[in-house]
Amino acid sequence: MAFLVVRANLQIERLPRAGEQIQIRTWHRGEQRAAFFRCFQILGQQGEELVNSVTAYALVDPETKKLLRPKVFLQLGIEAQEEKQSSCPDPVRLQLPEQMEYAGGWKVRPSDTDWNCHLNNAAYLDILWDFLPDGVSAEELGLISVCFISQALAGDEISVYRQAQEGELLFRGTHERGTCFEARIALK
Repeated sequence: MAFLVVRANLQIERLPRAGEQIQIRTWHRGEQRAAFFRCFQILGQQGEELVNSVTAYALVDPETKKLLRPKVFLQLGIEAQEEKQSSCPDPVRLQLPEQMEYAGGWKVRPSDTDWNCHLNNAAYLDILWDFLPDGVSAEELGLISVCFISQALAGDEISVYRQAQEGELLFRGTHERGTCFEARIALK
């Protein structure tokens, strides 16, 4: 069995500073239908929340690519910590406008991929960073929501589209097989 990230939310209160002592906490929060939820927090030196995240995973059979039900995972004896909640909202499907402005292309390099030659999930944040409009700084980023729709492979060219609306930035990445990802960044 394998876990695939399907959606992720990342709530940034403040980014850690260079040299700052931080603490990272992570836990399995539970499952809902076919999705598994994993949370993590980055805490500052005084225990203040810097970053909170909730990620939704699907469990699949790597051979058949079919979804597996939660009972398969639960047989491993990993217990949910449902009482531990994150201040970050659960990720949901995004509803983006059909038409957005073309922002540019992004080539998937071998160094961007995991052992399956798929674009590493962290690289999607690199794409968003590369296509932030001029004048938007890291300090302005609030809630980042990403929906992973179709895997990008080494060598793929991702066409990135974006739209700025009041208080938020919308993104869509497509490759020759269709939509790859959609994302929303709420600005502070």
